Amino acid sequence: MAANTSSDSKDDAITHVERTPQVHLQRVDAAAKFLANAHVDDASFTFEEERAVLKRIDYRVLPLLLGAYFFQQLDKSSLSYVSIFGIQKDAGLVGKQYSWLGSILYLAQLIMQPLAAFLLVKLPTGKVIAGAIFLWGSSLAIMSSCTNFPSLLGLRFVLGSFEAMIAPACVATTTMWWRRSEQTLRTAYWNAMNGLTFIVGSLFTYGLGHIESDAMHKYQIILCVIPLIELFAKEVLTDASTFSLFCGLLTVAYSFVVLVFMPDSPMSAKYLTERERVIATERLRANQMGVQSGVWKWEQVWETFLDFKTWCWFIAIIAIS
Repeated sequence: MAANTSSDSKDDAITHVERTPQVHLQRVDAAAKFLANAHVDDASFTFEEERAVLKRIDYRVLPLLLGAYFFQQLDKSSLSYVSIFGIQKDAGLVGKQYSWLGSILYLAQLIMQPLAAFLLVKLPTGKVIAGAIFLWGSSLAIMSSCTNFPSLLGLRFVLGSFEAMIAPACVATTTMWWRRSEQTLRTAYWNAMNGLTFIVGSLFTYGLGHIESDAMHKYQIILCVIPLIELFAKEVLTDASTFSLFCGLLTVAYSFVVLVFMPDSPMSAKYLTERERVIATERLRANQMGVQSGVWKWEQVWETFLDFKTWCWFIAIIAIS
């Protein structure tokens, strides 16, 4: 495919689209297939049309992505929040056991991220993100019933395994919806959720940590009221477990929001008209990265392992973590 593109001035627009021949559509990118079969007479568009589509993408996809990244950071940080409310004493943690609870999550992420990358290639991105959020939220909620080190360690590993999906999913979604020149700002937005998590998480901890409860090792019904959502749950063990339960159920509720509203790709976004989907897809030609082919390519895996810049990034991230 080839196109004459520019969005640097309002007078520029895509004026020509070269359709991909049908014979070559078996292993090409999903965007190429979509554009080749799009029922649009004129695929050219103006600067104003492109900006309008970009605004709709920012209002729909970006908030959902920010929320997903926010919840994964909040949930994996829950251990540090609840530590001040006696989880070490209540769970009988000794020696380096508390440190292992923190480390095991990141080991799980390191182990499971190759599988996460494979699933993102094979499955619809929006559904994968929603499923991962639901599963790690459920893991955190279940963790509130853990009473000893082995059970906590196992659930923390499960939590990290499902959270391994979110970082590659955020990268894949960003490259799927925004041009290269637009990706830096959007990436900064979802990375900024790390800082916001500490603010909100501290407030949650302060409020939930002061719940008075005499039901040690017993269950009682409590009501957690959040904006527009009412969640009923059972309190287990301590105020620390209440926080894990609250964050887990809140995450589970958010997974259904993502499932309903997060489109899998620009080609399948139902909130866009067909012409807007064509514009959203066509404007990504300059990325030269494709959208999704559904085909796992081992040559790209080997290329990654041989790429010097990839190893530099790997060493840098390991060093600062």
